[in-house]
Amino acid sequence: SVWQTYTANSDTFKQRYSILAPNAIPQGFVDGKVVTEKILTALQLEANEFRLGITKVFFRAGVLGQLEDMRDERLSKIISLFQAWIRGYSNRKNYKKLQDQRVGLSIKYLRMFLWMTLRPTL
Repeated sequence: SVWQTYTANSDTFKQRYSILAPNAIPQGFVDGKVVTEKILTALQLEANEFRLGITKVFFRAGVLGQLEDMRDERLSKIISLFQAWIRGYSNRKNYKKLQDQRVGLSIKYLRMFLWMTLRPTL
């Protein structure tokens, strides 16, 4: 069987792929190898699809590509949600500004109307 090596160390793996299983990572400082194992088991990868070395992670052919696809999909969802939130915030702010302008104009028209009707005629 063919094994692919993730050449970065376990800490880099943790940093890159923790987005796939954020609840699997315990709080505080944890060894990169322990976190890597927790992430991989949380992703429900079978034990024969990966091996943990002292500083490297080894995958069967194609598994690393699947992890990258999962990561890209997750990042796309997060970015889409963030963009939607920003767009909503911007639209709500713009709507509030338009409402304030509308109220301001109606008050000006009311004042002008009252002035025109109540002014002394010469």
